[in-house]
Amino acid sequence: GGQRNSGDTLFTRNTMSDAETKKIFANIEEIIQINSKFLSELEARLANYTDDQGLADIFIKYSPFFKSYTPYIIGYDEGDYIDFMLLS
Repeated sequence: GGQRNSGDTLFTRNTMSDAETKKIFANIEEIIQINSKFLSELEARLANYTDDQGLADIFIKYSPFFKSYTPYIIGYDEGDYIDFMLLS
């Protein structure tokens, strides 16, 4: 990005800095990979689903990876606020 005055804030500028963008989307590739694998297993199970099956084992298998969402969610909340400010 360009140089910014140290007094610039989201209230006085209508762009996100590179640092803000990186903070929000820091681990998006990891989340996409987890989502793809998780969805694939859910779809495969549902394609051949019977009443005596469940989905819990898939959720349990992926539960350690769900912690990867925490930084994204924190960044998303900030990003949601940034979007609101940029669109105001």
